[in-house]
Amino acid sequence: MTGNDFLLVDLLFVTCLLYVHHTDLLESYPNLTKYLQAAENRTAFKKAFSRISYHFGMVI
Repeated sequence: MTGNDFLLVDLLFVTCLLYVHHTDLLESYPNLTKYLQAAENRTAFKKAFSRISYHFGMVI
């Protein structure tokens, strides 16, 4: 995320992180954990993710 912008690249990267956030793989990377949490709390992310999650069978 660059400032207040939430870009397509953020959506794609956060979606990748969602696959591993239930594991301990991110424990060594606290900045990625903060990034993921910040993204998940964004209205833009929630709106965009709700549109794609159905197709990929993903839930937060």
